[in-house]
Amino acid sequence: MDICLTDWYICDLILGTISGLIAGYINISAEWLSDIKEGYCSHSFYLKYKFCCQFREENCPEWISWDQNWILGYFLFILFAVSFGLLSALFVSNFAPYAAGSGIPEVKTILGGFVIRNFLSLSTLSIKVVSLILAVASGMALGKEGPLVHVACCVGQIVPCFFKKYAGNEAKRREMLSVASATGVSVAFGAPIGGVIFLHIY
Repeated sequence: MDICLTDWYICDLILGTISGLIAGYINISAEWLSDIKEGYCSHSFYLKYKFCCQFREENCPEWISWDQNWILGYFLFILFAVSFGLLSALFVSNFAPYAAGSGIPEVKTILGGFVIRNFLSLSTLSIKVVSLILAVASGMALGKEGPLVHVACCVGQIVPCFFKKYAGNEAKRREMLSVASATGVSVAFGAPIGGVIFLHIY
C-alpha cells in the first residue's frame, strides 16, 4: 500500500477515534450533570440515574432525590441550572471567545479558504468541551450536535500536526478538516453515512 494512503488512513482513524471519545465524554458528562439537578446516587456519586438504579424506572432507594423536601428540591434545581449556564458563559467569554455558538458557519468559512486564527486551537477545544457539557446540562434550549462539528474540526486541526505530510501543507490540512467535519456530523447524529455524504459535498 502507498505510504501516502497509509498516512491518510492512520490520521483519519486517530481523528475519528478521538472525536468519538470526546463526543461520548460530552454525552455522559452532560447527562450526569443534568441528573445532579434532581438528586444523586447514594453509593456512587459519579453515576447518573439510569446506571445508579440499574435502568429501573421506579423503586430505586439508591437514588437520593432533592425533592424529598420540595422547597429544597426546587431551589437546588434552579441553583444548579443557573450555575451551569453561568459557568458555561463565563468560561467562553473569559478564556475562549471562539468557542461561542455552534461554530458551523465559521467551519464552512475555513473550508472555503479563509483563515480564522485560534478558532481551531487546543484552548478553544478544551473550553468548548467543558462549556458545552455545562450548557447542555443546564437545560437550556440548545443541543450538542452543531458544536460537535466544531469540536471534531479542532481535533482535525491538531492531529495532522503530528504527521509530516500534513504539518507543512495547508491544502492537505484542509482536506483533513473536511474529514473532521464529516466525523463531527457522524458522531453528533450517529449517522456515518450522512458524514460520508457531507464529505463528498465538500
